[in-house]
Amino acid sequence: SAQPTRPVGVIVTNTSRTSISLEWSRPEYVNGTLLYYQIECLYNLNTVWISQSINVSVTVSNLSPFTNYTCCVSATNEAGQGNETCVETRTGQGMNYIHC
Repeated sequence: SAQPTRPVGVIVTNTSRTSISLEWSRPEYVNGTLLYYQIECLYNLNTVWISQSINVSVTVSNLSPFTNYTCCVSATNEAGQGNETCVETRTGQGMNYIHC
């Protein structure tokens, strides 16, 4: 059997100084049983956060403030890991600082 197609529509639902919340939709073709999603966040092409989830949302935590990250989500079934869908975002947008 084939691997799943890529997750659909990865979006950033919230950011704070040190976290990013992501949501996505199931792949169009799971091609079997969806075992889990793998979530990776990269900084300067290096993976800094990696986790697995059975849900279609996750909060990535313990990140550096005011930093650009690329977060990618892929689906895995019995045949293996499918292609990933990525989104770029930045920590630190959840709070507004007022300078007097």
